[in-house]
Amino acid sequence: ADDLSTETILDAITDVFYIVDRRGQFVEWNERFREATGYTDDEIADLHQFDIIPGESEAEARQLLSAVADGAEVTLD
Repeated sequence: ADDLSTETILDAITDVFYIVDRRGQFVEWNERFREATGYTDDEIADLHQFDIIPGESEAEARQLLSAVADGAEVTLD
C-alpha cells in the first residue's frame, strides 16, 4: 500500500477544507483553501479563523462553533 501523506489526502478533497485548533489558529488546510483565499501557507499560518469570515457572518460562525463544541456537525457557507 502507498503511504499517503496528510497533505496528499487533504489536497485530494475538492472542497475547501481546513482544521483549526481550540484557539482558532489554522493547523492544516488543503490546496483548494489556498486557491479560494489567495493566501500563502505562511500567511494562513498567521491567520485566525475569524480573519477569513466576513464581519456580517461572524456572529453566525461563533454560534455554529459553539454548537460544534457541544458535539454538533455544522456547515458555514
